[in-house]
Amino acid sequence: MARDPFPFNVGEAKKPRRNLFITLALMAIILFYGANTVILLGFPLFGKAMPGDLPTPPEAWMIPTAGLLSLAYMAGAFGVWWWRRWGLSLLWTTALTTVAAELIFTGSIGSFLIGSMIMVLGAIVATIWVRVKRAHFD
Repeated sequence: MARDPFPFNVGEAKKPRRNLFITLALMAIILFYGANTVILLGFPLFGKAMPGDLPTPPEAWMIPTAGLLSLAYMAGAFGVWWWRRWGLSLLWTTALTTVAAELIFTGSIGSFLIGSMIMVLGAIVATIWVRVKRAHFD
């Protein structure tokens, strides 16, 4: 029997595994913010009134900006899904920008801010998970 001249394994590297909780959390972020992006960026196509007409209509630039922030947050979740550190940075940048913008432009702590805090919570969960699995992230 011939001896292998290359005794080390040059095969595919072992792929890291996500646990069920972070998989479900990332999938929820991707699905929810994906739908949110479609709704907000598609808003001009739907007409002048949003479902549940808002008491004070937002300024023209606010809805596309919220759509782009939603798109960036979803992209950050994809980055974490693909084991990239930039994904976590994008999650935090988007979440904190959204919280700051809502505090500045609404001037109150209301239902909109609660939605932003959910973004921060998602970034916190991803941060904890990245710290545990940091060796696998590029």
